[in-house]
Amino acid sequence: MGATNYKGVKTLIELFNNRQDLQSFYPEAGEGDLAKLVAWALEFGTSIDGAKDLLLPYWKEFRDFNQAEYNNSFTWDNSVEHYIPDGFKIYWEMLNRVSSYQFECISGNWNLDLLTYTINILRKNFSDKKIRAGIIGCSEMGRPEIKLSKTKMFSEIVVMDIAKNLLEQQQEKAVAENIRNIEYRQTDFNDFILNEDEFDYINAWGTIHHIKNLEHFFAQIQKGLKKDGIMIIREYVGPDYLQFTDLQLNIVNLLLSLLPDEFKYFQNQKDIKNTEYRVSKEKLMQLDPTESVRSGEILKIMNEYFEVIEFKKTGGTILHPLLNGIAGNFDKDPKGDKVLKGLIDIEKGLINSDMLPSDFVYIVAKSKK
Repeated sequence: MGATNYKGVKTLIELFNNRQDLQSFYPEAGEGDLAKLVAWALEFGTSIDGAKDLLLPYWKEFRDFNQAEYNNSFTWDNSVEHYIPDGFKIYWEMLNRVSSYQFECISGNWNLDLLTYTINILRKNFSDKKIRAGIIGCSEMGRPEIKLSKTKMFSEIVVMDIAKNLLEQQQEKAVAENIRNIEYRQTDFNDFILNEDEFDYINAWGTIHHIKNLEHFFAQIQKGLKKDGIMIIREYVGPDYLQFTDLQLNIVNLLLSLLPDEFKYFQNQKDIKNTEYRVSKEKLMQLDPTESVRSGEILKIMNEYFEVIEFKKTGGTILHPLLNGIAGNFDKDPKGDKVLKGLIDIEKGLINSDMLPSDFVYIVAKSKK
C-alpha cells in the first residue's frame, strides 16, 4: 500500500464493520471518519474483548496514522494480502470449489479453466497471425500474461495498471523467467490514451469495476482494437459500491442462519458471522474510493461501443456477500466442500430461474466501429 503499510488500519475497519456491538457502543467512531476510528482504537481497542489480539500488533501504525497520507496511499501493490490476509481466505473466489463453479459457468466444464477457454477462443479468431495483446489490470496471483506468452501465440503483450510497484515486481519476475515480449505500463484508465488499432486482443479481468470514467475507457478500448479485434472481460457488474439489494441480503442471511458455526468464523477464529450487513458507502470509499464506483453501469456503457458475441453468467450474487470474511473456513473443515457445493447449487438455481441477476459475467465482444 505504498510507502506505509496500513494493514492495521484495514484490520481495524474490518473488525469495526463486522462487530455490531462495537458500532453501537462507540457510534462516534462509525461516522465515516477514519481519524476518529483510529483515535477510538488508541483509546479503547485493547480493552475490548475480541479486538485486543487483532489490534495490538499494529499499535505503532495507529499511533503514527496520517489521514492525508492514507487517503493517497491506496494501491494494489500486494493483492494477495487483500484476499488472503495472513493465509486466511476472506474472498469467495479464492476457494477451489468456487473456481471450478466459475469454470463450468464459462466453459461448460468444471475442469476447463478460464484462461484455457480464452486461449481456445483466441486460437479460433487468430489462427493465421501473431497476436498483439493488451491486458487491463496486473494480476499478482494469476499472472495471465505469463501463461499467454508461453503459448507462443503472441508477438507482444502490454500489461497496464496504475500500481507502479506491482508492475515493477511482475516485470522482474518475467525477466527472471527469460520472457521478453511483455511490456509493463503504468496507466490510469480514467484518462489513458491508446493508439489507433494498437491491439488484436484486449483482456480485462476484475479491473473495470474500479474505473469511474467508463465512457472514456470503452472509447479508448474501441479505438485501440483493430477492426477484427476482440475484447474479453470477466467482471463484477453488480450494485455500485457493493450496495447489495434487500433481496440479496435476505437470502444471504437466511443461509447464514442455516450454516453451522464452524463455517462462520472470521479470521480471528473467535467472532462468528451471523449477519451480512450492507456496507457503509462512506467507509468503503475511505478504504478504496474506486471499489465498484460505477459497476452497475458497465454493461450499459460497454454496449454503446461493443457488440457482445458471448455472454456468460458467472454468479457471485449470493456467494460473494455470503462468504465475505469467512471463505477460509470451507477449506479448513472436511465437510466444507460438500456444504459449499450445496450453496453453489442454490445460487445457480436462483440465477438460472431469473429470480436474481448474475453479479459477475464473462463476455466476448467485438467493436462496433
